[in-house]
Amino acid sequence: MQDLIPYREQFLDRLLVQDLQGGIAVIDAAIQAGFPPKTILLKVVSPAMDHIGTMQANREITLSEVFVVARISDAAIDRLVRVLDSRSGQTLEDATAQAVIVGSAEGDYHSLGRKIVCSFLRMGRFRVIDLGASVSAQRFVDATMAEQAPVICVSALLLHTAERVKEIRALLHERSLEDQIKLVVGGAVFNIDRELYRLVGADATAVNAPGAVTVVRSLIRGGS
Repeated sequence: MQDLIPYREQFLDRLLVQDLQGGIAVIDAAIQAGFPPKTILLKVVSPAMDHIGTMQANREITLSEVFVVARISDAAIDRLVRVLDSRSGQTLEDATAQAVIVGSAEGDYHSLGRKIVCSFLRMGRFRVIDLGASVSAQRFVDATMAEQAPVICVSALLLHTAERVKEIRALLHERSLEDQIKLVVGGAVFNIDRELYRLVGADATAVNAPGAVTVVRSLIRGGS
């Protein structure tokens, strides 16, 4: 089996020129070459989106371009999910799957990292409820109760938005849900300060999307 590096480079190239059909063609070629969908997500889509995220942070790409890139990435991920479903005989939208609530902290409008985490959770057979960007503490907790989800995952890029996680913790305490619902955080600011998650009241943090799946599974099983 050949290496995935050429596919990664080709997919990134298609993202940079905002070529939806070309991006999907690269993913299809990797699938036809025999690579597993999860491996393609991890080694092709995720690194390419990380590169786009760096460009966005450095203001080397406009918001409108990021929007188009995100659409291409979503389409690629949907293609991989469908292939995984067809091979496993299961669906990622199974109503019996464990629900996980995901969203960006209030005031945080960055979405690329969150979308990648959602994709890995879906491939990990979780039923993902993505609340989107700039989500209030009340929306997080209300959605968690409505979906009977045992875990909330919060993404934050900067310190001032990471601080909003404290509001989620306070609301969980107010509603006597601290023992029932676990709080996981992630994002650049938590990778810089590895103890910050404790200071904002989270139960755990993950350095990347695959790590988020591991952490969520551990918390659901009663780990810490």
